[in-house]
Amino acid sequence: MSTKTNIITSERAVTNQAAQVLPLTPNKELRVEIQPFIDNLDYLQALEKEAILILVRAMLWRCGAEQRQSDNYLRIMSYAGLSPEKASLDAVESLLKETANRNHERAERTVLSGIEIIFPKFCQEMNIGGFDREVVLLLFMLATNDDFAEMFALCELKKKNERDSGVKIGTILSFLCRNYREQMICRKKFSVDGVLMKSNILYMMSYMDDSSNIVDEHLCLHERYVRYILGDNNLYNNCYRFIRRDSGSVDLKQVIMPEPIKNEIVSRVGTYLAQRENASAARIDKFFGYGTALTMLFFGPSGTGKTMMVQALARHFDRQLFSIKLESLERIRFQSYDDILESVFREASLNSGIVFFDEADDLFEDNSQMARSLLIQIEKARCIVILSTNKPIDLDPAMERRLSMKVHFSMPDVELRCRMWASLMPDFVEITPDVDLKSLARRYTFSGGLIKNTIFMAVNMALTKNYRDNPLLTRETIEEAANLQALSMLDMSDLCHEYTPKQTVDNLYLRPDQREEIRRMASAYHILQEKGLGLNILIHSSDIASGVDTVDALASECGLRVRKYDFYRVSETDKDAKVIHPVTQRRVLPMTYAFAPGTGEAAMILFLDYGGMADWSKKKDKDGDESSLKIGQEHFFSNLRDYLGLFCIVTPIPLKGPLPAEFNMYLDLEYPPEEVQMCQWEEHVGKKKVPDNELVSLVEEYPMYISEIDFIGRQALIQAIIQGRDKSPTIGIIRDVISRYQRTNKVPVLFGQR
Repeated sequence: MSTKTNIITSERAVTNQAAQVLPLTPNKELRVEIQPFIDNLDYLQALEKEAILILVRAMLWRCGAEQRQSDNYLRIMSYAGLSPEKASLDAVESLLKETANRNHERAERTVLSGIEIIFPKFCQEMNIGGFDREVVLLLFMLATNDDFAEMFALCELKKKNERDSGVKIGTILSFLCRNYREQMICRKKFSVDGVLMKSNILYMMSYMDDSSNIVDEHLCLHERYVRYILGDNNLYNNCYRFIRRDSGSVDLKQVIMPEPIKNEIVSRVGTYLAQRENASAARIDKFFGYGTALTMLFFGPSGTGKTMMVQALARHFDRQLFSIKLESLERIRFQSYDDILESVFREASLNSGIVFFDEADDLFEDNSQMARSLLIQIEKARCIVILSTNKPIDLDPAMERRLSMKVHFSMPDVELRCRMWASLMPDFVEITPDVDLKSLARRYTFSGGLIKNTIFMAVNMALTKNYRDNPLLTRETIEEAANLQALSMLDMSDLCHEYTPKQTVDNLYLRPDQREEIRRMASAYHILQEKGLGLNILIHSSDIASGVDTVDALASECGLRVRKYDFYRVSETDKDAKVIHPVTQRRVLPMTYAFAPGTGEAAMILFLDYGGMADWSKKKDKDGDESSLKIGQEHFFSNLRDYLGLFCIVTPIPLKGPLPAEFNMYLDLEYPPEEVQMCQWEEHVGKKKVPDNELVSLVEEYPMYISEIDFIGRQALIQAIIQGRDKSPTIGIIRDVISRYQRTNKVPVLFGQR
């Protein structure tokens, strides 16, 4: 869009005709009743009269008696609506003062009536007054009003075709200053520290060097400020293609997070915006000079509500969001980051908006061009700036001191997840009675983003199934969608194996009293979860596989998946052992990784102690290093104390001494009943080939878990085949194999007892 649009409407003839009878002496009748301006353009027309009188004043400063008879002088007086014979310098200066005062009073009345006029607001926010205000008014009229530009050319202070290349600083000084002394004093207004130059309100057309004369340099009012004063907020410049403007699309009530943190964010933003709307903002800006933006950093795992909160703030306070299309920056050829960032911050400041950098990880790179440019713009900004990141960052001290507030968006707990399920459920869906939102919150350790995705998928699935105007969501539909989300969040590292257990308590080869004990553990877990507490269990089993079966059955009873870890691997404390956590993206020790909150379906943590490390009485590790063992144990117990879920560790080491305080229960896994062991041995040796008394003796001497019997049975079968015997091993071969793998029970059990 051309900025040469004439702001004077078709009412020009009427305006000029009325102006021709404008008296050169104060007219008290005009002040009887002050009417507000109709709109912003009505106010700009009044400003035109003020600018014209400034033009006439400049002519009277320069014109002698002979020049006042020239055609140009008469045309200018006619344009101003003044009588050439009666126009004196004192009369014009008095009329200019009266016109400026009247415009100011009408502007105040207009603002009180709720009508927005931009030029006074612009001058207040930018701390523009006096000489600076007249410079902006002059350049604005030259940029938008062809008639004014023509009259300006008649003053012989500037050639008409000079308009397209700006106005010389020397011309501006001679136009607005009474004499040489005033011109020398006002030169400093165009220095780099001047208000108009420092804020980039004026644009210098050429590059200055040591040979340049300041008065010969050409200036113009920045095109964006011309449009802003006009009330045109459309974007035309080519660099604006990298700028995204959004309106908030989220209701603040939909943002579910800890209320104290949420209220603090809303309060800070509301207070800042209110302060920017009154006169105190200009005083604060003038006093501090820079660094008066409200800059906040939102950080935390993906899907925890950072972007949602920004959207909600924009909607709640009715502000536009301005951001850079980071995906388009790689196509930059002829424009720098500085230009684009400056444009973004300028737009946000002019529109009282919010600058938002989502996933701003790259902006924090040490000493990158983008980071340096961002720091400069934040320093100069007078608006709200919000940066968000999913990754942990070590902030540069320069960025650190520019942050007004840092907010951690953590993974939600069960209560918050339950509120999220309710808040994000559309009001047009119907829910069957079997849908329990609290149960969903417990079962799925989801962020708000994953809950939203689950509900969205469930609604779409319901629409394809029942073809109703109001889709019907069943428990089955929601769980199907949730399970798909959980699968997408599975930990793909080799440190953890996550799975859905298939084992049940009823299928365990345990004595009835111990199966019942496991059921009571599951009940205790649910009760403790209601109270916000966790349950930590130490399980002793000489056969790790049997311990895993027992834990799987417990997890099934609790409705949990299992995250299985090797206790030795997660106990490593060397710096090289650190891994990147998929949620927080931090490099952490394996133990921290294992206990850190994850996303996906709710799961218990299972540590398998294959090497017998869970002997808390040991003073040294296998390499004789006492310190590393102590550090590993301390790290383990520290994490265990803070864990609020279900934790189990299976170890072949029986408990020696008291149970560590970090554990709530100890389960010494019993062998299956002797009848069960005998039946399992018969599967390997043949039911009719071995007398019962030999099986009884074998079980009494070598009590085993079912998985151990299966292992020995397979090894004995291989031995029998190698020896060319029958395909079923004998008791002798079995005893021989057992002797190689385990010792005889030192205290033989009585049949049916332990």
